[in-house]
Amino acid sequence: MRRLFGWGVNVEDSLAVMDLVNVKLRDRSVGYREKIVHAVNRWLEFKGKPKLALKFKRERKIPEVPLEKDLDALINALPLSCSCLCRLLKETAFRPGEALRLRVKDIDFERGIITLNKPEKGSNSRQVKISHQLQAQLKTLISRKNLGLEDRIWNGTVDGLSSRFRKWRKRIAEKLGNPRILKISWYSFRHWKATMEYHKTKDILYVKELLGHKNINNTLVYTHMVDWKEEDYIVKVAASLEEAVKLLEAGFEYVTDWENKKLFRKRK
Repeated sequence: MRRLFGWGVNVEDSLAVMDLVNVKLRDRSVGYREKIVHAVNRWLEFKGKPKLALKFKRERKIPEVPLEKDLDALINALPLSCSCLCRLLKETAFRPGEALRLRVKDIDFERGIITLNKPEKGSNSRQVKISHQLQAQLKTLISRKNLGLEDRIWNGTVDGLSSRFRKWRKRIAEKLGNPRILKISWYSFRHWKATMEYHKTKDILYVKELLGHKNINNTLVYTHMVDWKEEDYIVKVAASLEEAVKLLEAGFEYVTDWENKKLFRKRK
């Protein structure tokens, strides 16, 4: 790796490398240029030479939050293993890499709770309640794979699964005639969950704990993503305890009582 492939830049020529990432590649993403610098520094470290003291300023962007109906349409059309993974991301707001670290022993089916003991990015460990629907999917998946308590539920890497996910996503978007599905990524489920929980509770500390953030500044971005009006809701009425339970499991939130009936609502 004496020269950077494709550019003919000598990796030991600091000025040439900095000119490449700061000038010639200035239109590329920060992440792309950071990878180049990281690779160069690994080589310099291997050769015992001083590393490049080069850092990039990242601009924090407000993530786009998809509609729940689009998330559900994708989840319901995916194969079992990927469908189960996406539903878990939607309900727990785990990062994809965190979900892939889960083992069967981390699921408490009696209480309907998943425990994350191996978070990413220095985040806090956490426990999250999951729906009966997700529990049923997980039981089916574990049974089909014949997994033991110490086994990981999903094998492979985030990059490997992402490649398959994108292929399925494209196929499903074309089949359903819904181009919005193409904008859904692994992190869309985390962004959706965080936004919805803040919208329901207006409790930024609760959302911070849900996401495992140690710095509340990383959570505050979600306060700028909630600007929905009343007409953006679906309203349902429950006349019995059974109907109320079904609505809660479907993601509806309780609003008030009216003439011995309970009113629920959910964002469209």
